[in-house]
Amino acid sequence: MRQDAAGRRAARVAALCVALASIASVTGCSSTTSDLSQSASSAASAANTAVLAMTQQAADRTFLPTTQTALSDALTELNDAETSATAVQASASADVKLQRKTLEAIRTAEDAVLAAQRTVAQDAAAALPALRASGKTLTSLSNELEKKQ
Repeated sequence: MRQDAAGRRAARVAALCVALASIASVTGCSSTTSDLSQSASSAASAANTAVLAMTQQAADRTFLPTTQTALSDALTELNDAETSATAVQASASADVKLQRKTLEAIRTAEDAVLAAQRTVAQDAAAALPALRASGKTLTSLSNELEKKQ
């Protein structure tokens, strides 16, 4: 009976060790840079979608509700990217700087999309310069972070 209890205890300890090793391997797979790269890439895609939507609206090639939906979706994606970038646990000073740079670029894009939402019905072309700049910045940042992985 005693050996049986010891065997069960050993089996539980082994199972716990396997579970902990599994958790460690899953959480250790992503680096700060790759997490920020993913956030920047998602944000760049959202910003560039907003550029496309506003370009089509400015050229009167789409319906206003379609553009408004695209801007709303872009803003949702930017918010999600910001949340992801904020959640990154940066500890090294270089990582903290990359996180700040990523968050700044995402927040600038959010501001540009919000401004585009305000002007879409009156003057879609007015919002394009800020949207394009945000899209280029985020695309460049995404490429930079991808190279650092």
